[in-house]
Amino acid sequence: MRRRITPALALAIAAGIALAGCTPDPEPAPSSTPLPSASIGDGDLEDLVEVPDAEPLETAAVDALTAYLDKDANPWFDGLRPHLTDAAAAAYGTVQPANIPPAEIDGDPYARLGTNPELQQVDVPTTIGIYTVNLERENGAGPWLAASFVPPAQ
Repeated sequence: MRRRITPALALAIAAGIALAGCTPDPEPAPSSTPLPSASIGDGDLEDLVEVPDAEPLETAAVDALTAYLDKDANPWFDGLRPHLTDAAAAAYGTVQPANIPPAEIDGDPYARLGTNPELQQVDVPTTIGIYTVNLERENGAGPWLAASFVPPAQ
């Protein structure tokens, strides 16, 4: 005669198998040997990628965003153009300044330093929220120029 396994019994058996041999790991003993730290010069990733200084990034972002938000400049694009990459100049050359929401910079910029020496982002607080300015420079050298302005989510 065959016995039938009920779902509750099957669940109990499965739980017992899953938990068999499960005991908490003992806490590791503290080590008296300090762990090595990663720093420049140790052959770590930092040696391969130079992370840019935040100050020039933040200055470039604020200068570019100031020109972008200055809709009273006449003509507006002439004040903005020196802060833009060539691709951004082509794109923003068609923007009507009246379509840009009025805002003023009202806080300190914050560079989100990435590992790409040619592409970086800076968040700039304004009266309508945080703009993100995407910056680029050619070949890891030269001035930081705005590739795009990402307005605050509305």
